Amino acid sequence: MLDREGSQASQSFLYQLKASRYFSVVRACQGYAELDDAIDQGICRVGVAIPHDYSHQLGAQGTATIQAIIDSSDQNTAAITKSYLEALVADESRRLLYQWASVKKLVRLQGPIAVDLRAWFNQDLASVQFVVPAIVVIVLAIAGTLLSSATVTREWECGTMEYLLSTPISRAEIVLGKLIPYLLFGVFEAIICILIAITWFGLQVKGGYLPLVIGTFSFLLVALGFDLLFSVITRTQLGASQLALVTSFFPAAFLSGAIYPIRLQPKAIQLITNLVPARYYSAVLRGSFLKGAGFGGLARDLAILIVFAAAILTLTIRRSAATLD
Repeated sequence: MLDREGSQASQSFLYQLKASRYFSVVRACQGYAELDDAIDQGICRVGVAIPHDYSHQLGAQGTATIQAIIDSSDQNTAAITKSYLEALVADESRRLLYQWASVKKLVRLQGPIAVDLRAWFNQDLASVQFVVPAIVVIVLAIAGTLLSSATVTREWECGTMEYLLSTPISRAEIVLGKLIPYLLFGVFEAIICILIAITWFGLQVKGGYLPLVIGTFSFLLVALGFDLLFSVITRTQLGASQLALVTSFFPAAFLSGAIYPIRLQPKAIQLITNLVPARYYSAVLRGSFLKGAGFGGLARDLAILIVFAAAILTLTIRRSAATLD
């Protein structure tokens, strides 16, 4: 929130905002730049700014306008936030109307407070802006699940793994040899998905392309690495594919925030989502397509994806060496 006046009237409105069970005040900003940063970084979902002449407008004109900036990268949450904020402003207007009528012994039909709502990142609250990045996350998760989960298991079931083990190549080279072809196919599929999102659905890469490329490549490494690890452990195609579906596809669909907002889920589930790589890739996609975020705004999510990729590949190679030996 940003109170540019600090009067009794503005503090009264902010008190109603704090008392509401639908809103929590996370930061009192000192200027519009700080308010903009809080929304860009995802610290708050809506920013409320009270003008410097709020009391003067109420006294002289009988009406005053406050500004509300909503993060509409999540279309469903933005629509709900808009409704709750409008209801709160209507309640405060009724309170002021009753107070004014009690003093003046008159009745006014026009509410004294109006809210100037501005939806950032998705001005029309178009669902396609929210749904398409979610579909890209799920499609790439499915690609990793269906492609690489049967790589090593097929060798064991066909009896050709012994031939590979008799060659002078190392265990790490076997794993990388199985991973790289599917990684290239996953990159090709990611390019197709992003091109469809841009040309068919009209999305724009408002941020830089490089963060999007790094995030996509890292997420593919994580997805394929997980599935390859399951393939090494189970040694059966059916077991690997089922385990990959449970641990890759379903978390990407339900725990990544791509479809269901993480903030609306139970606290225990919110903690679990921190271990879901798709959550961070979903943030990278929405930051690139909707918010226009660059490396500064996506640094945390990119760093976590890179750490996930490095950790899962290291674990896969070590586990593969132990299993193959």
